[in-house]
Amino acid sequence: MSSANERRIVFGFSGVAYPLFLLLLFRSPSLLNLCQSLTIPLYLISRAPQLYTNYMTKSTGQLSAITFFANMLGSLVRLMDKQIRADPVLLIGFIISVSLNASLVAQIVMYRANTRRMNKLAAEAAAAKPTKADAQSAAPVAKPASSK
Repeated sequence: MSSANERRIVFGFSGVAYPLFLLLLFRSPSLLNLCQSLTIPLYLISRAPQLYTNYMTKSTGQLSAITFFANMLGSLVRLMDKQIRADPVLLIGFIISVSLNASLVAQIVMYRANTRRMNKLAAEAAAAKPTKADAQSAAPVAKPASSK
């Protein structure tokens, strides 16, 4: 059997086995609650450095406003769900999600002009930087030493 076929079998098996494993694993409400609780610090860890970096540089770089706005709206919509409001862990998680995504959207709006200026400067610097081909064509051609 070829390695490509072996990979297909492994991925096919894992595509079926992994979801089944998760279904069995999360049948325990306490384990499910623990996993949902762990998402809160993970979300904070993922967003806090980005917020800090944006604040320090006064620029958001290549962040997509649409992506963070959609994340914020999705979390807001989830807050309207009665099941979410009944579960304090989920409620806190989505409130944090809305807050952090709203903060990133606000930074994108506040730093828009500075981000454009920095991106323009970076593009100009990249255009002015000589490429390898430019460096080779500009280098003086060494003449072979004559052997007399």
